[in-house]
Amino acid sequence: MRRLLAAATLATLASSAAPQLALAQPSDAAMEEAQRVFQDAADRFGEENYALAMQGFQRSYDLLEGFERQHLVLFNIARCHEELGQLRQAIDTFRRYLDAGGSSGENADETRRRIHELEERLRMSQAREPSGPDSTWLAVAISLEIVGGLAGIASLATGLVAHDLYTGLDARCQPGCPPGSESDISTGESLAWASTILLPVSILSIGAGTPMLFLQPDQDAGESASVRIVPTLGGLQLSGRF
Repeated sequence: MRRLLAAATLATLASSAAPQLALAQPSDAAMEEAQRVFQDAADRFGEENYALAMQGFQRSYDLLEGFERQHLVLFNIARCHEELGQLRQAIDTFRRYLDAGGSSGENADETRRRIHELEERLRMSQAREPSGPDSTWLAVAISLEIVGGLAGIASLATGLVAHDLYTGLDARCQPGCPPGSESDISTGESLAWASTILLPVSILSIGAGTPMLFLQPDQDAGESASVRIVPTLGGLQLSGRF
């Protein structure tokens, strides 16, 4: 079994149940349940099932409310956090253990050493984390720029083709349009409408994407940024949360 607090054995819990005048002691039933849950948690820890072990140790800790040596169980809870890779929680719980009475215990030096090592591991893991912009945010910004650029090119191209068609029709339709001109007129109208619609799409997409390339979301805000282009009766509406 990986290292648990040797002092926090069932024998210690059972033999140290002398009443304390300043504390409301747990009942005999609560003590028995705490010992049973503690032993089960220790077994789960030995099986490397650290999540269940932590739940058991936490339950045992709660049952020992008012017990003089309740803080001993905090060491085991911290060890579970450590094995689960929850470094910040492990550090905080080890410190709670020292503050609650573990600083004078036989393993106080070991606990301080563990805290130091965990702090080093935490700093190293944070240093390895990418410091650049959020990948999803950047991908959305680039996608908006690409869509805006393509829409702008398409708007220009369809507008030029429509202009050429209308110029040719003006020359051919004096004083009247010859038979077969209806197809060119319909095509010109469609291209003109497409150019008109694509232009604001281009402007909105580039207008939304450009600031996103320079403004990054607050990673500590708890809410992810989002941008939406919503079609409306009057055209397009840009909405978002930053």
